[in-house]
Amino acid sequence: MKNRLFLFAISALLALAVLCVPPAASASISVTLADSVSCSGGYTTVRWTVEGDELSKYYVLAQPEGNTGVQQDYFLVGESKGHSIEGKGLLPGRKYSVYVCNESGRVLGWKMYTLPEAELFSDGKLKDTSVTITAEPVKLKKGGNEAKETKKIKQLDAAEIMKGLDDGSMEYGFKYTMKMPQLAKKRSFLITVAFESPDGFLFTEAAQEQEFRSANGYETLWFYMIGDRFFSSLYSTTGNIPSGEYKIHLYWNGMFVRTTYFRIN
Repeated sequence: MKNRLFLFAISALLALAVLCVPPAASASISVTLADSVSCSGGYTTVRWTVEGDELSKYYVLAQPEGNTGVQQDYFLVGESKGHSIEGKGLLPGRKYSVYVCNESGRVLGWKMYTLPEAELFSDGKLKDTSVTITAEPVKLKKGGNEAKETKKIKQLDAAEIMKGLDDGSMEYGFKYTMKMPQLAKKRSFLITVAFESPDGFLFTEAAQEQEFRSANGYETLWFYMIGDRFFSSLYSTTGNIPSGEYKIHLYWNGMFVRTTYFRIN
């Protein structure tokens, strides 16, 4: 049986990202992030120490750091009642600025990290080369049913994407399909899908655990629509949807599976 993958929902606390401001002098609390992060199975653990008054909850944000100078968006890694957090969505081999904030978005401490490079995906006899990926461009009326109303299109066009975002009429993205051989037994993988623009804008669209079942023949899993939040974030952050070659990066359990390429006119 085919399974639909559901896009993970970002908490409303993502609104903190727009409030995030540089650290301010404070006599009551000081946060110092550890010199490095630890990564396992696609999850990244960030740790910090606190001097002064403890908070009941800390919010952790991350922002990719590119080499091209393009403005990058923040995203919420999560919230913690202690001095560490295990989050998903940070990509192997990439550089991030990580911020620890209070509930109003005030930055209490930050540090830049470069994550370890990813190994090629391997799980027993299942390898990165065992997985077939297809990415078909699609469009969907704003608020439409992804499973029933998504329509395939021949080519993505930058002007059309921006118009759809400006007037709120249409969303654009991909039906993204993963096909792999049957498994000897059921097991789960953390599936991470990220989009990257020609000028290096990086956005993690999905990061979620998915159970792969033992099945006859092949198992196929897909997103009816993915990439729409990437285009929205790219446009709102940079003010543009550039033409050129884009990338879709896929990781399972933090291991690299495939990069798929597409063009926007």
